[in-house]
Amino acid sequence: MAEGRTLDTYSVDRFTFDAVRVDCTDLGDRDPITAADVPDETADIAIFWTGWDSHWGTDRYLEHPHLTVDGAAACAERGYAVGVDTLSPDPTPTDDTAEGESSGLQAHRALLGADNLIIENLCNLERTPERFELRAYPMALGGDGAPVRAVGAVE
Repeated sequence: MAEGRTLDTYSVDRFTFDAVRVDCTDLGDRDPITAADVPDETADIAIFWTGWDSHWGTDRYLEHPHLTVDGAAACAERGYAVGVDTLSPDPTPTDDTAEGESSGLQAHRALLGADNLIIENLCNLERTPERFELRAYPMALGGDGAPVRAVGAVE
């Protein structure tokens, strides 16, 4: 985001998270994830598991579920970073953009504006329990985004 922090300004320990996985696998194309879906638990990151990683490499991948403005605000208020198995926590503009759907990067702005990180394009979330440790260390590229090797650690 313009004028936001770059990843190199974060301590490396900021990329290890106590994660809570939120089952959103019942959602369909462009369905919203609202504030009512955001857990109220002690955690560093809310991981929204939609199963959308199964659509990787297809046009349908762009039609993913997304966080609403109030959903992103609830995450920010609770201090959660956000992880998604979709292209973005925001809706991706396509020919199927629904009327009334938020536009722009409103979830990004709410989360990053509260200094809460976003991790996108996660996969294999069905292999994690509801609670786990997520380690997602970005490559030191000096920007506000970078590829990560995301690993779920389970006791």
